Amino acid sequence: MHFRTFFGCSLRSLQLQHPSLWPDPAHCLNLSQLFITKRHKNGGVEKENGAEITHSSPQLHAHTDMGKPVTYEELKALLANSKDLILIDVREKDEVDKGRIPRSIHIALGTVEAAFKMSPEAFQATYGIPKPALDAPELVFYCRSGKRSAEALSKVNQLGYVTARNYAGSYIEWCSREG
Repeated sequence: MHFRTFFGCSLRSLQLQHPSLWPDPAHCLNLSQLFITKRHKNGGVEKENGAEITHSSPQLHAHTDMGKPVTYEELKALLANSKDLILIDVREKDEVDKGRIPRSIHIALGTVEAAFKMSPEAFQATYGIPKPALDAPELVFYCRSGKRSAEALSKVNQLGYVTARNYAGSYIEWCSREG
């Protein structure tokens, strides 16, 4: 039997120690969305109560639809209806100067990791908006064609931004549909 660890103990241990947590769908949803795993020096495998526990490298794994790319239609709706949308353009400055999606904030791909590691005060001072929370529900990245924004998404996912999404159609699709 293989179990992933959640903050240092197996999910099975959590189930056994805290059975009252599991009937509540809110708790089940949270645990099914996020697993934090770690690698051990012993090759990644250890035993607990006779069951083998497999560990992987330190990273966050989102197991929800939140990782699905944002469609053009979804982005249009978010722009029209959401005050919480944080739209990040990861293209280079010369590309952004030629045009951008409304309400987007420019954070070039080469600076994304450093930007999202900043303190909230430094982020606000640099980009003019509050630093997104790790679970910001409407944090969306885009670039010209979707490749760099996917890379940016990977970088912020590793920092804990597990609900961030990618507008894979990116600026090319936006321009073709917006005219």
